[in-house]
Amino acid sequence: MNVLNKYKYFITFAVVTTAISTYLLGPQLFVLLGGFYTLTLLALKSSNSKRQKKFILISAFLYPFIEYGIKVFIISNIIPYSYIWINRIEHALFSIVISYYIFIVLDKIIPSQKIKKLHYSILLGVSTISLLNLFGVFNEILEMIIRIYWQMDMRRYYMDTMLDLITNLVASVLIVIILVINKTRNDRK
Repeated sequence: MNVLNKYKYFITFAVVTTAISTYLLGPQLFVLLGGFYTLTLLALKSSNSKRQKKFILISAFLYPFIEYGIKVFIISNIIPYSYIWINRIEHALFSIVISYYIFIVLDKIIPSQKIKKLHYSILLGVSTISLLNLFGVFNEILEMIIRIYWQMDMRRYYMDTMLDLITNLVASVLIVIILVINKTRNDRK
């Protein structure tokens, strides 16, 4: 069955949430959610497990609401000076979910027959960390372009950018270690 037909309700949800989020919170959300949902569809197509597909769909459904809630929480400054730690939570969640999706997609794409199982798992892990952090850098460049367009003081955001990139790296490394250990154990069975 074609992935577009199989997940037509999910695709409708993705288009609607991306459009609403873009309207309410700006163009960065269009790129972020558009990329997120594209990767979600790739992960759904690549996954062979019903459990994985269920997790992918649940996380893809919850993510825009969590992202929107975090953005509103930051913008409204409900807890004074909470931006720094709430933004770290946002980046950690993003890194964990996207790393999981990338790992599933790469597991389908990279041929495992010619590589030892442990080496294959490590290759998957390193590739996942690399791709996730490439997305993180792209996101930070997009934020910088938006800040330049709005003529914001760039010195103020330098530390935020560095902390975002460090958070992405640490979260992706931690989740990939868990995924590699799990994959290695499952391959031995």
